Amino acid sequence: MTVGYPGGVLAHMHVSWLDPTKTRRTTVVGSKRMLVYDDLDTEAKLRVFDKGADRLAADAYGAWQYRLRDGAMYAPALPMVEPLAAQLSHFLDCVHSGHKPRVDGWNGVRVVAALEAADASLKADGARTPVRLPAAAARVESEVR
Repeated sequence: MTVGYPGGVLAHMHVSWLDPTKTRRTTVVGSKRMLVYDDLDTEAKLRVFDKGADRLAADAYGAWQYRLRDGAMYAPALPMVEPLAAQLSHFLDCVHSGHKPRVDGWNGVRVVAALEAADASLKADGARTPVRLPAAAARVESEVR
């Protein structure tokens, strides 16, 4: 599945319950570095790669040239935390302190809208399908921000 975001950002997702290889990996490719988060890696869940392509000035029209950069990789230390326990702890902290949660109910509405668009695209043989938020969610979103 390919998802387009404002500004030309794209996300490509491969999801399958039938895939014989269990993976939980997210790769983020930026203009300067790449991040790879692998939830199944017990030694280094997050790896940062100094890898990319720098565009060089072209001396002729259409003569685009790039310099590939393949630098160091480092793996910052991350605390070992069980995700559901962390979510529950954050939720309880918000209940007691009154702070706004990082992920709230409106985030859930947006996730469901994205899943509905993915389902509609699947039923339409992969046709591009916009994510449509319910009018109430869009109105509240514009008032809150």
